[in-house]
Amino acid sequence: MISEFNFLMEAMKHEQNELVKAQAGLREAKLSLELRQAEVYAENSGALPGKDVAARKAHLFLECYDFEIAVIKAESALDIAKAHMNNIELAMKHHMANVRISNTAVAWPRPEGEWITDG
Repeated sequence: MISEFNFLMEAMKHEQNELVKAQAGLREAKLSLELRQAEVYAENSGALPGKDVAARKAHLFLECYDFEIAVIKAESALDIAKAHMNNIELAMKHHMANVRISNTAVAWPRPEGEWITDG
């Protein structure tokens, strides 16, 4: 029982680290997207010199699209890390419930002399 508890505690520490990494990745992806969108806005506003306007706008749109995909991937990684944490928390609750049940088990003799354990 204790080794299972220790395993779950280590798994929880690992998933907490993964959750922090996923949150940092999401922040980085969102900041990169915002920066690129600002650059695109500046270039489309004429603040930066450009080439063929239609081709450049299409290229910039695709670049922003790539950043948006990165944000979606980061959000997905964060959701997965949260789900893993929830699973570990449920496993911990299940483990603790089993410990409580095994600690409160009642044994009594059967008429044939065998012992019955309730729990």
